[in-house]
Amino acid sequence: MQNDDDRKTPDFSSPELPPLPDDPLTSPEANPSSPYIAPPPLPVAPSAVAESENPDRPGNPNGPVIYDEDDRFYVKRGQEIDLRKLDPSLKTIRLGIGWDTKSYENEQVDMDGSIFLLDINGQTREDSDFVFYNNLEGCDGAVQHQGDNRTGAGDGDDETAILNLNKIPYGVQDIVFVVSIYDALDKIQDFTMVRNVFIRLVNEETNFELLRFELDEEVMQQTNSTAVLCGCLRREGPKWIFVASVEFAKGGLAEFAKRYGIIVAEDTSI
Repeated sequence: MQNDDDRKTPDFSSPELPPLPDDPLTSPEANPSSPYIAPPPLPVAPSAVAESENPDRPGNPNGPVIYDEDDRFYVKRGQEIDLRKLDPSLKTIRLGIGWDTKSYENEQVDMDGSIFLLDINGQTREDSDFVFYNNLEGCDGAVQHQGDNRTGAGDGDDETAILNLNKIPYGVQDIVFVVSIYDALDKIQDFTMVRNVFIRLVNEETNFELLRFELDEEVMQQTNSTAVLCGCLRREGPKWIFVASVEFAKGGLAEFAKRYGIIVAEDTSI
């Protein structure tokens, strides 16, 4: 057994080691005749790719913005798009809604575009926050429905609305777009009787189409559905984000109206 005086203090200092030889693969100075292998390049951020692939178009937060030969940007379900990144000059939006009725011998399908202006709790603040064919104006004129179209005949937009983003009060957090069939239950109609349903957002001042959201494949499969939520604008500080969401309802426009705090009479056909 050792005494305390015999114990040694351990030496934690690192011994001096001879220097490692130069690696001929990474150090051409050590061996000029050996091939030099360069490190791989760093990945490029999606935003940089977007700017380089589309030098004349602002970047899309979800990656490159791809416009087709008709200069249209088709949004897919689930995408979220910052509108002012698409067009920094944006102040006023034109919402266009279009559809075509299939060739049936019975009565034409009367489709309607409606807008709900919702607060932070997902509710309308007052009745005028429900903008539709019987109330063409909301937010003291900041949102203006341009009138009803009962046939959907012809090309292009069948119904439109104008939204002045700078005049919409901060109490409005979300702007929801709904397309519905008028008096569908009495007429025994649903979305299987229409085709080519779409909404699009356009810069009203420049007539530049920001994006287009087509619902045709979804709508064709919705037997007994008579209303569809087809996207919304969400406020994030100074930004307006288009959210390409889709939700169907069998109770028509009234089902969405009740959800968002509008009192609907039982005998109202909407």
